[in-house]
Amino acid sequence: MSRTKVVHELKSSIVVTPAARAVDGWQPPLDPPRRCAFFAPHHIVSVDDVGPAVIGRFDEAATPASWLQWSSRRAPRIGP
Repeated sequence: MSRTKVVHELKSSIVVTPAARAVDGWQPPLDPPRRCAFFAPHHIVSVDDVGPAVIGRFDEAATPASWLQWSSRRAPRIGP
């Protein structure tokens, strides 16, 4: 089954769009936006064809989530 077909069969998906933060010093380059699907209530996996799959985990104690662990990085929520 191709990834394109999987994207069309998703019941719910979100787009994770990294944003730059104002911090002193060097920051790694931003990842491109990624379309993700839920595989558990607080876990997502990327389903687009932009590089290898990435798994994300949301804060389980807050609604909406206050942070997202994206791959090995944890970031605070920005925006609504």
